[in-house]
Amino acid sequence: MAPRTDDAYAVALQPCPFCGSSTVHIDGCDQVPHYWGQCDTCGANGPSAYAPDGDQAMTEALAAALWNQRASPVV
Repeated sequence: MAPRTDDAYAVALQPCPFCGSSTVHIDGCDQVPHYWGQCDTCGANGPSAYAPDGDQAMTEALAAALWNQRASPVV
């Protein structure tokens, strides 16, 4: 299965670096605007991106980029 594309600036999310699942998404909290990558299979999450200026879409895209920086193929 190909990496899922999230709605946030159409950033393709890489598979989970822990279990290899491509069932991942961006999750977040609107009360303190921060977002993170989340694996639906094993529950791994993070790192978080914060939105001090309230730009939710940009912060979701940053969270996706941070997730992709730590994502790597399962060996």
